[in-house]
Amino acid sequence: MPFSVNAFNNVCAEHILKIKPLSVLDIGPGEGKYGKLVKSIYPDTVIDGVEPEWEWVGKFSLIKTYNELIHSTAEEFFKQDLTHKYDLIIMGDVIEHMFLNDAIGVVDAACYKGKHIMLIWPTNLPQDEEHGRTLEMHKSNIFISDLSRFNVLHYTKLFMGYNSGGVPWYMNYCLIGGHTLAPQNYALKEFL
Repeated sequence: MPFSVNAFNNVCAEHILKIKPLSVLDIGPGEGKYGKLVKSIYPDTVIDGVEPEWEWVGKFSLIKTYNELIHSTAEEFFKQDLTHKYDLIIMGDVIEHMFLNDAIGVVDAACYKGKHIMLIWPTNLPQDEEHGRTLEMHKSNIFISDLSRFNVLHYTKLFMGYNSGGVPWYMNYCLIGGHTLAPQNYALKEFL
């Protein structure tokens, strides 16, 4: 699905305001929700997108929001592009579509390319392929403990309901400081 749940729009906007990004990489923009959010706050920000489902580029007119669009999965993008750096990398509803080790590897690679990494993902929400799109399948159930190796600046989760098996499912939001962000450049309390 190219759409994201609206669970953390306000906290995303607050953090974007505090980060003041000049450059953003949106991994898996889908309909372009996070690109549009950034542009609504900072219209001059340069935003690139990495989208594996190329159909969404035309369907949602992503070229109107994004400066550059790359047709790739996150895993392949981070293997190939080692030069670009960003103030903010956003992965909204992306990491659950990878196997856990791949998701951790992608977040780690993002920490080298970005000063801040914004993650939004569901927990306890199984999903199979949709309309023949195997990339839509949820392949891992990621918890904040899986991200404990990173510099977590902010984390929150929100109860969303019960999945088809009767298990509570949640949306998670996490802001991570990248490996190149010097500690004096942020204060943890700014993001609480």
